[in-house]
Amino acid sequence: MKLLDYFKLGWDQLKRRVVVTLLCTMGIAIGSASIVVALSFGESINQYSRTQMSLYLKSDEITVTSGGRAEGADPNDPNSAKPYELTKAKIGMMRTFPYIRALATYRTLNQFEFEVDSKKGYIDQIFATELDTLPAFGYELQQGGPSEQENTIILSYGATMGLFDSQISKARQQQLQSMSERDARNAWREQRYIAYPVYQKQIVLKPQIFRSNDVGETVDIQIPVRVVGILKKPEGVPDDMLIHQKTAFVSPALGKRLQEAIIQMNGGKVKEDKNSSQTAEYLSLIYF
Repeated sequence: MKLLDYFKLGWDQLKRRVVVTLLCTMGIAIGSASIVVALSFGESINQYSRTQMSLYLKSDEITVTSGGRAEGADPNDPNSAKPYELTKAKIGMMRTFPYIRALATYRTLNQFEFEVDSKKGYIDQIFATELDTLPAFGYELQQGGPSEQENTIILSYGATMGLFDSQISKARQQQLQSMSERDARNAWREQRYIAYPVYQKQIVLKPQIFRSNDVGETVDIQIPVRVVGILKKPEGVPDDMLIHQKTAFVSPALGKRLQEAIIQMNGGKVKEDKNSSQTAEYLSLIYF
């Protein structure tokens, strides 16, 4: 038989058994589609798992902290901790390491009060860092972005929630008196979850100190700054947890000013330590 005869014989068999032909065609199509879907689903799960692990476990991030004095070193010797400081030279050397995608220095400042439009809010932690590195470390901005100006600040979404206004609070207290206890509690909770628009507004930072009785005291040191960015509201985080995440980011230069204000607030004097070249408490770097 010739090759053409084989094609004719096969075509005749297909026409005679139409149902079988359709079922085979459907089986091949469904099987191929199932393989493609399974491979795509597996790849998606793998990519999602890696992204989530990288987000929460920071598996691609390394933190380097400034060390203290060596064991047995003289505590009165100002140079005993100098070899373990994070200096500009060391940070510059780390930037040249291969596979380093981003590097940022950090200095942490705690407990600040701020005022805006006759309202008061609180910031638990202010991080002095290079603001242009925030996107590289997973911080998404909902509004605005880093600025080259020194007196600027980027607030977390939680820092804009639950701002206190004395006048509105008095009027609300009168309204709550006519409500039941449950309705009043729900109304108070909803009020705390409202985010106040502070983007592009000037806020006044006031450091707080805590005495031995754990009572916060605000001193008369005011540092005006402009809000140039608001971080995006985290997905999947309830408001009752988000309201306690009150953080902010400022430039290293502004962070130094705030630290000096805290020292003066505690009755100390700002000293220029010529023996120390430390620029940060710790740094974080992301590698490929």
